[in-house]
Amino acid sequence: MFSCLFMSTQQLFAAADTSCQASTETASPVTGFFKEFGLDQAIADAFWEGALALVVFGAASVMLSSYRRRKTQSNKPQKVKLQPHVSQQPAASVRTNTRLPSCSARMAAVAAATGRPDAAPAPRQSQPVLPAKSPSTEADALVRAVKAGKAASLPQLLDKALARASAVASSTATAEEMATALLNSSLRACAANHCFSDAIAAYKHVAARIGGGNSGLWSILLYCIVEARTFDSFQQVFDNLCKLGAPSEHDFVNMVRCYALGQDAKGLRKTLASLCAAGQFVEGYTWNRALASCGASESALSLSEALVDSGICREGLDGVGYNTLMKYNAHAGKFSRCFELNKEMLAKGIEASEVTFGILLDACVAAKDLVASKKVFDDLCSSQVRLNVVHCTTFIKSLLAASDLDGAATVLREMAGSSGVKPDLITYSTVIKAYADAGDVRGGLKILQEMITHEVKPDELIFNCLLSGCSVCPVKSADIMQTFETLRGLGLRPSTTTLSIMLKGLAQTQAWTASLQLLTSAPHTLRLEPEARLFVQLAQSCVKSRAVAETEETFNAMLDAVHRRRERLDPGLVSRVLRSCQHSGESRLAAQLQETAERAGATGRWHEEKASTMCTSKPRSTLEASPKGMLSSSNLGNGSVGPRPWMKGKE
Repeated sequence: MFSCLFMSTQQLFAAADTSCQASTETASPVTGFFKEFGLDQAIADAFWEGALALVVFGAASVMLSSYRRRKTQSNKPQKVKLQPHVSQQPAASVRTNTRLPSCSARMAAVAAATGRPDAAPAPRQSQPVLPAKSPSTEADALVRAVKAGKAASLPQLLDKALARASAVASSTATAEEMATALLNSSLRACAANHCFSDAIAAYKHVAARIGGGNSGLWSILLYCIVEARTFDSFQQVFDNLCKLGAPSEHDFVNMVRCYALGQDAKGLRKTLASLCAAGQFVEGYTWNRALASCGASESALSLSEALVDSGICREGLDGVGYNTLMKYNAHAGKFSRCFELNKEMLAKGIEASEVTFGILLDACVAAKDLVASKKVFDDLCSSQVRLNVVHCTTFIKSLLAASDLDGAATVLREMAGSSGVKPDLITYSTVIKAYADAGDVRGGLKILQEMITHEVKPDELIFNCLLSGCSVCPVKSADIMQTFETLRGLGLRPSTTTLSIMLKGLAQTQAWTASLQLLTSAPHTLRLEPEARLFVQLAQSCVKSRAVAETEETFNAMLDAVHRRRERLDPGLVSRVLRSCQHSGESRLAAQLQETAERAGATGRWHEEKASTMCTSKPRSTLEASPKGMLSSSNLGNGSVGPRPWMKGKE
């Protein structure tokens, strides 16, 4: 097809060439047309070439479309007429007549085949009897059952599977081998689906029928014991595993994990000694894995020392092993041992890594040894190890532990000015918290501004931490509010936690008016609805300072806020205020607040507690004649006169 298309294209080009030559010999009307408009011969040639190209492409398109159409028709599947199925029979019994034999003829054929003249064809069964499943099929069925979430029924399923498999098992397969194979498949399925306890229950159910088992069975069972943390059968399983040969690397690690989770360093030493006596040793990678698995135990140091003393790893300690040992000693408070291991490591020609310097710096922070920390940091800077932000942050912690705030700020600024190690959020928050704990809010604000300058976005924890510095020592209420506004300008979004910190700081100078104003104006100025517990916090602070009038005012403000939000007053909050009054000896105030709460519709079980710890309430007329500084029941809240909104209908 393509050859025909190519030949046709050649013929078209030849015809076009002939027409062009003829056009040069005789003038055509079209050429005269071009001449009339003053166009030259080149434009006329271009016109003919364009027309020729259109003709060639059009012809090629038509030919290709025709070819594709014929190709598609040839590729369509042909409808095949299916012949009726004829059952294959011996040549002697092939019938030329296509009619089905009659009932009598079939009976005669059966009688001839069986030799019994009265024989009749057996009735057709609706459900034929299925053959028993092979052991491999039974194992697959158990795996599917575990995947379907039926691992808890494995004991019963194993009994049925063993009974069916025994019916079709070969004479060479014993009952123990079948039980071992089925249990092995079940345990592997349980391990893959994290059904470790069910795996152990299945093993205990058929433990008497598996004999010596095989290494694969004991290995997977050892893993299930570790993950399920059921160690009652651990020793027997591991002994059976060792009888069949040396345990694998994974088995050795799982064995150490069992002793680590059981915090049995003595048992580990005994097992390691028996393995070494049998000539069984492990390589360095497996030894490091086993050493790391000891970290999950509270006896990590004693377990790791048992591994080191056993000599089961002929390669000896490498850098990873030394780092693990130093970490365990640091956690145990043996900081001097960390530096001894470091010297031992360097003496063997093993260079310290980033992890090594990090562990040593952490040990210096825990020991509050600034001198040792500076030495380690100097060694780190002079070594070929790359310095990272974790090292610098840890060194800053050691400076802060020694109360060297200026030194920590200097290191922080050096980090910010360097090109490789930039301080992150944790670094800045560590320094800011130290300033806040020392009560140096101005210094913390300066670090915070530098943090924002270096494009590190602070979070709410940093803002609240710095604000809590105002409660370390008494600070003027004006300074606290100014600090609060400064933090808001730097991006603080106040929360209920922020308000609680503010109340704690304002209570240092007994700024009750400013505290109550902060809570009552929060919905408008901060777009934050204060919780009722914040009013209780302020009321308790007022009670401790014997500010009776302010306590009543705060209590009534809480009732107003609850009424405005159409919430139900929690009796537990009222009880907290009443208990504070009782502990401070303000029995009369407690009685008045209780009456106020009851008039507001709050009910609770504070009556019995009040009756047992404070004096009997005075009548209403006596309460109205309360001493100066206490608000009467007709003059509650904010010094305003008249009933409160929540008193409507209570009079």
